[in-house]
Amino acid sequence: MNVEEIASEIAIDELPGELKSIAEIVGIENAIKLAISFRGCSLYIRSLDQLFRKKRNNKIRNEYDNGESVLFLARKYRLSTRSVEIILGSSD
Repeated sequence: MNVEEIASEIAIDELPGELKSIAEIVGIENAIKLAISFRGCSLYIRSLDQLFRKKRNNKIRNEYDNGESVLFLARKYRLSTRSVEIILGSSD
């Protein structure tokens, strides 16, 4: 049986443990693929906060380079002007 056939015969409620929660987000077929790929492993999913912050900071730098003011950027991104200045001074 292939993954598609297996997935078509399984209800989310039949999945064990946290695989049920994963299936609710990505679908049964993809949850099964993850289970097969990482069979028996503990899977830790890192927070994306650092990535989102880096992307935001890059946007702030680009907008500043294109003429936006520190005050405008602080309001737009709901930061203090000091935080925007720190971001503009850093190179992460």
